[in-house]
Amino acid sequence: MLSAVRHLALLLAFAPFASAAADSRPADADAAAATAEPMKIEGIFNTDLPKTERKSSVRFIFHPHFGDLTNRDYQRVPLGLRWGATENLELRTEVESYFAHGLGHEKFGADAGFSALQGGAKYRWTEWLRPYFDTASGMNVSIPVGSPPTEVTDGLRHITPYLTFAHTLEDRPDVTLFVGVMRDFVHRTSIVGEVRKNELGRDSWGVTPGFVWHRGAFHYTLEVGFETSAWVGNTSETVWTVRPAVSWDLPKALTFHSRGRWVFGLGLRATHGRDGTDLGVSGKFRGEFNLKRLLGLPSSASRHLAPPPTSK
Repeated sequence: MLSAVRHLALLLAFAPFASAAADSRPADADAAAATAEPMKIEGIFNTDLPKTERKSSVRFIFHPHFGDLTNRDYQRVPLGLRWGATENLELRTEVESYFAHGLGHEKFGADAGFSALQGGAKYRWTEWLRPYFDTASGMNVSIPVGSPPTEVTDGLRHITPYLTFAHTLEDRPDVTLFVGVMRDFVHRTSIVGEVRKNELGRDSWGVTPGFVWHRGAFHYTLEVGFETSAWVGNTSETVWTVRPAVSWDLPKALTFHSRGRWVFGLGLRATHGRDGTDLGVSGKFRGEFNLKRLLGLPSSASRHLAPPPTSK
């Protein structure tokens, strides 16, 4: 725990110098990272910001939970696709796989399978509340499947609609303020799972304000979450969460010059609720790749290019 905190402190301390050095790299290699929204990585940055995937773009998502190597007997590896269905509508599907990594009590490969199916849809409103706020509404769904170990699932089906408002400061375009509102409809299933410390595991609603600060390839984020089962459940329980984090868009030199977006995130988490106060550190990696490029297919933009004129 203390070692992880020291690593986070070092990354936060040296990030400004590293981002300044990143400015000397080729613009075509890292310009997108400098203005990209922080990638949603559960446990690092959980908010669905208003930006949606470009129309007709298909992204392959690879998101191993490396923290499982020390915290669990099983390694979780979500795999999925994100598709820009229209200019303002984004669809996502994901399957969470797991396997015994061999560094705990289970032998390597002793058990493997799938633990959950997840999906989501997000719509970006182009006129509503503009120019003051960028707004998006959407829904995330998570359904447990199979017979996974209890430590990799909560055994609950979640249907979570949400609404997010974001505002980029005019005098500080590198800073974005946001607030998200959500409602979590929770249903028990026949799959046995484990509700982790300070997770409600029942119908709830919540509000999460925060900010994003872009500095080169680094994205500093802060989320302050309030979640409660009051008014929507049989009990009234509340959980408070504070999550400061930093995400780093890895330079091309560290990603074998691939064209995808590779992000490493490191964050602290403090929660207070029915189980008392809990502190934790998360370090996660997520990669996203243009599926059409991986398959060698032409992009939607190239298909619409007019052919060059021919001489007669």
